[in-house]
Amino acid sequence: MSLLFVVALSGIAHAWDKERKGFVLGLGVGIGSASFKQTVSDAYLNKIEAPRESKTAFFTNFEIGYAPSNQFVITYSNVVPWFKFTNIYHNEITMISSVGGPVFTYYFRPNPPSFLIGGGFGFATWAAPFESDIDSWSSIGFSGRVGYEFGHNFNLTLHLLGGNPSKTVYGVKGETSTLSVGLTVNWLGY
Repeated sequence: MSLLFVVALSGIAHAWDKERKGFVLGLGVGIGSASFKQTVSDAYLNKIEAPRESKTAFFTNFEIGYAPSNQFVITYSNVVPWFKFTNIYHNEITMISSVGGPVFTYYFRPNPPSFLIGGGFGFATWAAPFESDIDSWSSIGFSGRVGYEFGHNFNLTLHLLGGNPSKTVYGVKGETSTLSVGLTVNWLGY
């Protein structure tokens, strides 16, 4: 048992060798804008559209994955804009409009400093994470990124996220067209 523990620890220690190739784990925070337009429609072709709104958002980013080379990284990424939203009852609540799924990132150089570009797809989510009586909505979404790795493990990244999360209840469909742009400072362990 202790031999297994030592082998596992040596594998983890070897993973943090300043080479992108191998296991990667990342976290990031930043700021940006979350834009959304809400539509409600029914089976009788009645439709109500609200005007597009934009809110200042706090961004978080989580990534975990594998780099087959020092220039190409494949991760599961979840970028989440958090912002305040006034609901139909005039209560201010915290909303998220995230996109989580596989992201493919290319670094222009095998070592920092290096520009990076990437994109992916996944589940777009519209949710109120701290409200127990509000269901989350989901759809397929996209994410794109451009950035600059200025030192081992640290980068500045501009994210673009979008989707059309929706939910249908009793024949009435609610849909939110989301588009968010944010700048994050990230730590990517490799």
